[in-house]
Amino acid sequence: LPPPPRVHLSCPWGDVYPISISLPSALLVPCLPHKTSDYASTPTSGAYRFNADQEHSYKHGYRSARYAYTTKKSGWDCLRHYEIIFSGAVPIFQNVSSSPAWVMSSLPKLHLRPSSGPPASYLCEAERLRSYAGSHLTSEASARRFLGTVGAEAARKVLYLGGNKGVDYVRDTLLLGLKMVVEEVVDFVRPDHLYWDFPHEEKRDLYGLGYSYVGWLTPAHDSVDRSGLRSRVEAREFDLVVFGSVHRGMPFLDAVTEWYGREEVAFVDGEDEHGCERGRE
Repeated sequence: LPPPPRVHLSCPWGDVYPISISLPSALLVPCLPHKTSDYASTPTSGAYRFNADQEHSYKHGYRSARYAYTTKKSGWDCLRHYEIIFSGAVPIFQNVSSSPAWVMSSLPKLHLRPSSGPPASYLCEAERLRSYAGSHLTSEASARRFLGTVGAEAARKVLYLGGNKGVDYVRDTLLLGLKMVVEEVVDFVRPDHLYWDFPHEEKRDLYGLGYSYVGWLTPAHDSVDRSGLRSRVEAREFDLVVFGSVHRGMPFLDAVTEWYGREEVAFVDGEDEHGCERGRE
């Protein structure tokens, strides 16, 4: 399958590029698992039949099936599409042809089934998607594509800023990838749910029960200095500054815009819907 297209819009306030959710490469099955059913029974209504302790059972449902249903939820992009592919199943994506061209830009939408059909071609479909996922849908691949897009492939020190500790799939999965491919990423504020020490009993309060994103970052990823950031921005300590969730707070924006050029700053918007006019300011 061809790689995701590199498209962008040029606007008076900067260039705009599409970005999608991703998953850590460790979640991708190394080969297609043994299948015991044609279709996974997971509902597409958005309701979870599992609890916070049953992520393995949830994923097993996909790994044991050839096909699994998915659909638009709060927005078009959601973890389920990726969880199905990473589990070695083929998504049956209802109404996928209605999705805007820029949405889910990394997914090979033309190769996703819009409806169920005969499962005879499963093996080729699933292996093509699994291979594509390893090259293009992992958090590490997303981070490398992001760095290449903003011209920061050689960045060794990145400041990743956010004003909210809540879950944001795009911000969080991009941060996971950057932490894995860049020498040092200073994340402020610290998104506790991404780290190894997040309390297990609090997973039930997270969006999607924390499946696929909680606890991936280790003490080594956490060994960064988050103090004195304003003065460090003013000293231009960082190769790239990223605002990971523009609608949920942008700390030190005044200092960043004063001391860094446009080509050294990236703004990420992962919201499903919003009425913000910030981009026009």
